[in-house]
Amino acid sequence: MGKYMKTQELITEVKELPKQLREEFLRNHCTNVSVGQYFKRFDDEDLSQQEKELANKSIELSILEDQFDEVKNEWKAKVKEKKEEWKNALTLLKQNGEWLNGEQFMFADQKRGVMEFYDKNGDFVSSRRLLPEEKQMSIFDTDKFSVTAKNMEPNMGTISKSNQLGE
Repeated sequence: MGKYMKTQELITEVKELPKQLREEFLRNHCTNVSVGQYFKRFDDEDLSQQEKELANKSIELSILEDQFDEVKNEWKAKVKEKKEEWKNALTLLKQNGEWLNGEQFMFADQKRGVMEFYDKNGDFVSSRRLLPEEKQMSIFDTDKFSVTAKNMEPNMGTISKSNQLGE
């Protein structure tokens, strides 16, 4: 028990020395030096410092997470937009066409009994059977009546007189 008291007195003496002399004093008065990993408990000052460090790191982390969420939401919106564009392109490709709004120009083909639809560029859109009321165009002789770009008057949009007379 006497040696324990001596060690306690030695450690008390070490604590009174300036920090730069402590290690040398301990090295000169110890029984042996062990090298390896060990656990050291925090004193009140160290504990307070670690708590401050934790608080600072928590604030920094919170700020970074908020920035990350903001950037992530921006990218999510961009990805969502591109996915919608991709989905629309895929749908159009599957349908082999697209639905448009606009005028369609209808031409009745009495011989074949169909109504043909053309877009503003003159591209064929679709056709269907003539409705009963559309078959009643007996006023004109359909064999003699034809419309071509050649017999249209400039800027008038009407059929030329010679074509109306069947010439």
